[in-house]
Amino acid sequence: MLFVYLLRSVYALLAGLAIAFELAPCTREAFVKYGKTRVTSTIRGGMCQSWPAVAARLCASATVSKNLFSQFYYVGAAVGSMLMLDLVCPPHSGLPRSFQVLEASLQWTNHGGIHAAVPDRIGLLGLGMYNVHVFVRLKESVLDQPTTGARMHVGQYVVGLIFYLATPFALVVDRCYGLGRNTVPLWIVIAGLVLFSYASLHQSRCHQILFQLRRQGLQKRQFRAKEQLASLYALPCGDLFDHVLCPHYLCEIFIYTSIWIVTGCNSITILYVVIWTLINLAITARETRQWYCQVFGDRLLHNRPALVPFIW
Repeated sequence: MLFVYLLRSVYALLAGLAIAFELAPCTREAFVKYGKTRVTSTIRGGMCQSWPAVAARLCASATVSKNLFSQFYYVGAAVGSMLMLDLVCPPHSGLPRSFQVLEASLQWTNHGGIHAAVPDRIGLLGLGMYNVHVFVRLKESVLDQPTTGARMHVGQYVVGLIFYLATPFALVVDRCYGLGRNTVPLWIVIAGLVLFSYASLHQSRCHQILFQLRRQGLQKRQFRAKEQLASLYALPCGDLFDHVLCPHYLCEIFIYTSIWIVTGCNSITILYVVIWTLINLAITARETRQWYCQVFGDRLLHNRPALVPFIW
């Protein structure tokens, strides 16, 4: 059970840090903003002279290319696939499964033995849904997404790696230890699969809209380097962009929520994953809308909310 508590602690810690960094202006500028929202923001010396502000300014230069986002999906696809193979294939020579080895390594003493077991079909279905999602995102980031000169803080890069390393295990760990109900009604499983399919389809459509706008923006930068930001960028329209500014984030939240629904809405560890995803993407959506307001003005947004239709 130590492995369960460790995974939950990781997501709780990440969520707490994200909220804390967003609330402080100094750390928000340095650690939270990335991509286009980071390009047009700077950490001003007169903003705050406390020691957190000084530390933030020193750390702000530790950035990596936003193109490294694809590495998150390489890691997620590799870990998710290997874990799936480890779970569905018969063990060789009686060797324990990978998560059983991890659990045993966390024990100071192993007198009680290894109690984790292979998850049932519901747990494997949730992991399979995650693998489909990650492979789709990997394909988009490698083949469809244009390269960018935008940057993100190295801390965000580390957080992304931690998330995609831990999440495949988090999606099955409760089922491995028999936590929650043993059976899930068929209608709940179908509802989760329908939500997953809907969110995945619309997320892909929204990503293609953003990729096309980015290609157009790169062409404008090439021929009109001195143009204002408002002429280099365009407001995304079409599909769910007609209702919110960040529908791809909303779909991402729906995707992880659908995995939680498929497990019967009683996996506490997956709920931690959903809460972290919600907090992280809500913060990013808020920063994105503020950036759109700075570049285009609130009037051109037509009161489009950031993440939740008609609400926020």
